[in-house]
Amino acid sequence: MNKWFVYIVQCSDGTLYTGITTDVEKRIAKHNSGKGAKYTRTRLPVVCLYTQEFENKSLASKEEWRIKQLKKSEKENIINEQEQQENYMLEEDWRKRMNNMYTYDDDSFCDGFTKY
Repeated sequence: MNKWFVYIVQCSDGTLYTGITTDVEKRIAKHNSGKGAKYTRTRLPVVCLYTQEFENKSLASKEEWRIKQLKKSEKENIINEQEQQENYMLEEDWRKRMNNMYTYDDDSFCDGFTKY
């Protein structure tokens, strides 16, 4: 069973367009080729700002409809929240990698940290 995604793109005029797809990269490419939604055809290029994964088309469609009812500022809040979450996850990943890269060498105070 294919996963479905809700996505939000920003058009060249600054407006936001929300849609659903099973392949975000392919869909954005279709928009940018001028063969996507009628709304985006005259507002190229578009840039994907947000994606959310769903287990089926029905759930994705419901979320797409919900997002389309929001004001632009509310959509921007959704986008910003996802960006903040992604940044937090990247920082956590970096911290874990740094912690795993070095171990404290108890035998030699001068050596401090020993890379392994």
